[in-house]
Amino acid sequence: MSEPRSLVPDWAAGAEDLARRALCEVAEEEQIGGLQRIDTAEDGVCVLRFAADVPGYPGWMWAAAVTRVEGHEPTVLEVELLPDEGALVPPHWVPWSQRFAEYRERRATELRERRVARTLQAAQVEDAAAAESEEGHETDSAVTSTEPGGE
Repeated sequence: MSEPRSLVPDWAAGAEDLARRALCEVAEEEQIGGLQRIDTAEDGVCVLRFAADVPGYPGWMWAAAVTRVEGHEPTVLEVELLPDEGALVPPHWVPWSQRFAEYRERRATELRERRVARTLQAAQVEDAAAAESEEGHETDSAVTSTEPGGE
């Protein structure tokens, strides 16, 4: 959890340079921004979080976990690039078998919809042909009854 500066141990507040040097081992110095916050844990570990200016990682932060054993200087446990709230992150991984099942289901639905559309289209063509045929018979009978001497 993020703690107010007064609750952060003095050694952690003074470990900013140590954390920054450790981050520079995995990132370019220009990609590491200012200290944003210090999160503390009950086990004596403090995580110093820095703004990250890394192309393709908007909303991410550099983190350096630091601790101190009584009577010794602080030491860095690990460094990493972590998403912060609102960060752009990839979707959760979905197993291939599930993705394939979803694909097969979508594909089957698409094929059913195409089949229905073709059936409806064929029915419309048949209806149009039948209507045209009926119109033709009505026109033929009208023509035959109006011809001179056709009575």
